[in-house]
Amino acid sequence: MKFLDIGPKLVGPDGKVPADIMADFLHPTEKGYQIWADAMNPTLDAMMKD
Repeated sequence: MKFLDIGPKLVGPDGKVPADIMADFLHPTEKGYQIWADAMNPTLDAMMKD
């Protein structure tokens, strides 16, 4: 099991979630999901090599 803290990748410089990442501030937009996927990809790639 791995824990990835991707929260910092989803907040702006003001510490708030921008509307273009979560329009309703609960569910990610396409851009939000892409940020999430990009954040997980290096870890998943490394796990697949083990």
